[in-house]
Amino acid sequence: MLLAVLWPYNNGYASDWIGIPLAKLIGTSELIVYGSVKQVLDSTVLFQVVQKIGDEKADIIEILKAQPDRFASVKPAPYEAGQFYLLFLCKSQGAFPKAIWKVMGKAQEGQMPVIGTYIYFNDRYVEGIPMEQYKVNGVELNIQRFEFSPFLNAVEEYKQCYQWIRQGKDGNYLPKELCNDNQITLYRKKSFIHNYLVTETQVFITKK
Repeated sequence: MLLAVLWPYNNGYASDWIGIPLAKLIGTSELIVYGSVKQVLDSTVLFQVVQKIGDEKADIIEILKAQPDRFASVKPAPYEAGQFYLLFLCKSQGAFPKAIWKVMGKAQEGQMPVIGTYIYFNDRYVEGIPMEQYKVNGVELNIQRFEFSPFLNAVEEYKQCYQWIRQGKDGNYLPKELCNDNQITLYRKKSFIHNYLVTETQVFITKK
Protein backbone atom coordinates (compact mmCIF):
# COMPACT_ATOMS: atom_id res chain seq x y z
CA MET A 1 0.00 0.00 0.00
CA LEU A 2 1.33 3.45 -0.89
CA LEU A 3 0.95 6.29 1.56
CA ALA A 4 1.19 10.03 1.07
CA VAL A 5 2.58 11.80 4.13
CA LEU A 6 3.15 15.48 4.84
CA TRP A 7 6.41 15.83 6.75
CA PRO A 8 6.45 18.57 9.39
CA TYR A 9 10.01 19.48 8.38
CA ASN A 10 9.23 19.52 4.66
CA ASN A 11 11.51 22.40 3.71
CA GLY A 12 12.64 21.72 0.18
CA TYR A 13 12.13 17.98 0.49
CA ALA A 14 11.93 16.42 -2.95
CA SER A 15 8.51 14.87 -2.36
CA ASP A 16 5.82 14.19 0.24
CA TRP A 17 5.33 10.74 -1.24
CA ILE A 18 6.55 7.64 0.55
CA GLY A 19 6.75 4.92 -2.04
CA ILE A 20 6.59 1.15 -2.22
CA PRO A 21 8.57 -0.47 0.63
CA LEU A 22 12.13 -0.95 -0.59
CA ALA A 23 12.13 -4.74 -0.13
CA LYS A 24 8.88 -5.04 -2.09
CA LEU A 25 10.17 -2.71 -4.81
CA ILE A 26 13.20 -4.96 -5.32
CA GLY A 27 11.23 -8.19 -5.05
CA THR A 28 8.45 -7.29 -7.49
CA SER A 29 10.52 -5.56 -10.18
CA GLU A 30 10.68 -7.44 -13.48
CA LEU A 31 13.99 -5.81 -14.38
CA ILE A 32 16.57 -3.80 -12.43
CA VAL A 33 19.18 -1.87 -14.41
CA TYR A 34 22.06 0.45 -13.70
CA GLY A 35 23.22 2.76 -16.46
CA SER A 36 22.77 6.18 -18.00
CA VAL A 37 20.35 8.23 -20.05
CA LYS A 38 21.45 8.02 -23.69
CA GLN A 39 18.74 10.10 -25.38
CA VAL A 40 15.67 12.01 -24.20
CA LEU A 41 12.57 11.63 -26.41
CA ASP A 42 9.08 13.12 -26.08
CA SER A 43 7.55 10.64 -23.63
CA THR A 44 10.37 8.14 -23.20
CA VAL A 45 14.12 7.97 -22.70
CA LEU A 46 16.65 5.62 -24.24
CA PHE A 47 18.72 4.10 -21.47
CA GLN A 48 22.21 2.63 -21.85
CA VAL A 49 22.44 -0.44 -19.62
CA VAL A 50 25.72 -1.04 -17.79
CA GLN A 51 24.50 -3.73 -15.40
CA LYS A 52 21.19 -5.58 -15.12
CA ILE A 53 19.28 -8.01 -12.93
CA GLY A 54 16.59 -9.77 -14.95
CA ASP A 55 15.81 -11.31 -18.33
CA GLU A 56 16.60 -8.56 -20.82
CA LYS A 57 19.28 -8.95 -23.49
CA ALA A 58 19.25 -5.45 -24.97
CA ASP A 59 21.97 -3.02 -23.95
CA ILE A 60 19.77 -0.04 -24.82
CA ILE A 61 16.18 -0.05 -23.55
CA GLU A 62 13.31 2.42 -23.86
CA ILE A 63 11.67 3.66 -20.69
CA LEU A 64 8.57 5.78 -20.11
CA LYS A 65 9.44 9.00 -18.31
CA ALA A 66 8.61 8.75 -14.62
CA GLN A 67 6.47 11.66 -13.42
CA PRO A 68 7.48 13.42 -10.19
CA ASP A 69 5.00 13.83 -7.35
CA ARG A 70 2.88 16.78 -8.46
CA PHE A 71 2.55 17.98 -4.86
CA ALA A 72 6.32 18.08 -4.26
CA SER A 73 7.66 21.49 -3.28
CA VAL A 74 10.90 20.82 -5.19
CA LYS A 75 10.97 18.68 -8.31
CA PRO A 76 13.89 16.38 -9.22
CA ALA A 77 16.02 17.38 -12.18
CA PRO A 78 14.57 16.70 -15.65
CA TYR A 79 16.12 13.95 -17.75
CA GLU A 80 19.38 14.75 -19.47
CA ALA A 81 21.81 12.57 -21.40
CA GLY A 82 24.61 11.32 -19.20
CA GLN A 83 22.64 11.05 -15.95
CA PHE A 84 23.16 7.74 -14.13
CA TYR A 85 20.36 5.85 -12.39
CA LEU A 86 19.47 2.56 -10.81
CA LEU A 87 16.02 1.75 -12.18
CA PHE A 88 13.40 -0.70 -10.93
CA LEU A 89 11.18 -1.56 -13.89
CA CYS A 90 8.14 -3.46 -15.12
CA LYS A 91 6.95 -3.86 -18.71
CA SER A 92 4.51 -1.23 -19.89
CA GLN A 93 1.13 -2.62 -20.94
CA GLY A 94 0.31 -2.44 -24.62
CA ALA A 95 3.95 -2.10 -25.67
CA PHE A 96 4.11 -5.47 -27.48
CA PRO A 97 5.90 -6.33 -29.73
CA LYS A 98 8.22 -3.43 -28.86
CA ALA A 99 9.44 -3.62 -25.27
CA ILE A 100 8.88 -0.36 -23.42
CA TRP A 101 9.62 -0.34 -19.71
CA LYS A 102 7.96 1.60 -16.92
CA VAL A 103 9.53 2.81 -13.67
CA MET A 104 7.94 1.05 -10.69
CA GLY A 105 5.81 3.06 -8.28
CA LYS A 106 3.41 5.96 -8.53
CA ALA A 107 6.02 8.72 -8.36
CA GLN A 108 9.78 8.29 -8.81
CA GLU A 109 10.63 5.85 -6.02
CA GLY A 110 11.76 3.27 -8.58
CA GLN A 111 14.23 5.71 -10.16
CA MET A 112 17.29 6.36 -7.99
CA PRO A 113 20.01 8.77 -9.19
CA VAL A 114 23.60 7.56 -8.87
CA ILE A 115 26.30 10.21 -8.61
CA GLY A 116 29.89 9.28 -7.86
CA THR A 117 29.90 6.62 -5.15
CA TYR A 118 26.39 7.38 -3.84
CA ILE A 119 22.82 6.42 -4.69
CA TYR A 120 20.00 8.85 -3.79
CA PHE A 121 16.55 7.72 -2.66
CA ASN A 122 13.71 9.47 -4.47
CA ASP A 123 10.30 9.61 -2.78
CA ARG A 124 11.08 7.40 0.20
CA TYR A 125 12.31 7.54 3.76
CA VAL A 126 14.64 4.86 5.12
CA GLU A 127 14.72 5.06 8.91
CA GLY A 128 18.29 5.20 10.18
CA ILE A 129 19.77 7.20 7.28
CA PRO A 130 20.06 10.99 7.74
CA MET A 131 18.05 13.32 5.53
CA GLU A 132 20.35 16.09 4.31
CA GLN A 133 20.73 18.71 1.61
CA TYR A 134 22.51 17.40 -1.49
CA LYS A 135 22.78 18.65 -5.06
CA VAL A 136 21.36 15.87 -7.24
CA ASN A 137 21.81 16.40 -10.98
CA GLY A 138 21.98 20.14 -10.39
CA VAL A 139 18.96 20.44 -8.06
CA GLU A 140 19.24 21.04 -4.30
CA LEU A 141 17.18 18.37 -2.54
CA ASN A 142 16.62 17.36 1.06
CA ILE A 143 17.17 13.66 0.43
CA GLN A 144 18.77 10.46 1.73
CA ARG A 145 21.73 8.72 0.16
CA PHE A 146 23.74 5.54 0.66
CA GLU A 147 26.98 4.08 -0.70
CA PHE A 148 26.14 2.68 -4.13
CA SER A 149 28.38 -0.41 -4.16
CA PRO A 150 26.96 -2.08 -1.01
CA PHE A 151 23.45 -1.03 -2.01
CA LEU A 152 23.77 -2.72 -5.39
CA ASN A 153 25.20 -5.83 -3.73
CA ALA A 154 22.23 -5.85 -1.34
CA VAL A 155 19.81 -5.69 -4.28
CA GLU A 156 21.57 -8.46 -6.23
CA GLU A 157 21.78 -10.87 -3.31
CA TYR A 158 18.28 -10.01 -2.09
CA LYS A 159 16.87 -11.39 -5.35
CA GLN A 160 18.72 -14.64 -4.62
CA CYS A 161 17.35 -14.94 -1.07
CA TYR A 162 13.72 -13.86 -1.54
CA GLN A 163 11.03 -14.38 -4.15
CA TRP A 164 7.89 -12.26 -4.10
CA ILE A 165 4.86 -14.26 -5.28
CA ARG A 166 1.47 -12.94 -6.36
CA GLN A 167 -1.23 -14.17 -4.00
CA GLY A 168 -4.79 -15.07 -5.03
CA LYS A 169 -7.32 -12.94 -6.85
CA ASP A 170 -6.37 -9.67 -5.18
CA GLY A 171 -2.96 -9.77 -6.86
CA ASN A 172 -1.07 -8.88 -3.70
CA TYR A 173 2.56 -10.01 -3.38
CA LEU A 174 4.17 -11.74 -0.41
CA PRO A 175 7.81 -12.86 -0.01
CA LYS A 176 9.09 -16.42 0.17
CA GLU A 177 12.50 -17.23 1.66
CA LEU A 178 14.91 -18.99 -0.71
CA CYS A 179 17.93 -18.87 1.62
CA ASN A 180 18.32 -20.74 4.88
CA ASP A 181 18.65 -19.00 8.24
CA ASN A 182 22.45 -19.06 8.21
CA GLN A 183 22.59 -17.50 4.74
CA ILE A 184 20.16 -14.76 5.73
CA THR A 185 22.14 -14.05 8.90
CA LEU A 186 25.32 -13.64 6.84
CA TYR A 187 23.46 -11.47 4.34
CA ARG A 188 22.09 -9.08 6.95
CA LYS A 189 25.54 -8.59 8.54
CA LYS A 190 27.02 -7.12 5.34
CA SER A 191 25.73 -3.55 5.77
CA PHE A 192 23.00 -1.38 7.19
CA ILE A 193 20.92 -1.71 4.02
CA HIS A 194 21.25 -5.52 3.93
CA ASN A 195 19.91 -5.69 7.48
CA TYR A 196 17.19 -3.14 6.70
CA LEU A 197 15.89 -5.24 3.79
CA VAL A 198 15.71 -8.42 5.86
CA THR A 199 13.90 -6.63 8.70
CA GLU A 200 11.42 -5.03 6.29
CA THR A 201 10.79 -8.34 4.52
CA GLN A 202 10.09 -10.19 7.76
CA VAL A 203 7.18 -7.86 8.43
CA PHE A 204 5.52 -9.09 5.22
CA ILE A 205 6.32 -12.74 5.96
CA THR A 206 4.61 -12.54 9.36
CA LYS A 207 1.49 -11.10 7.68
CA LYS A 208 0.83 -14.35 5.78
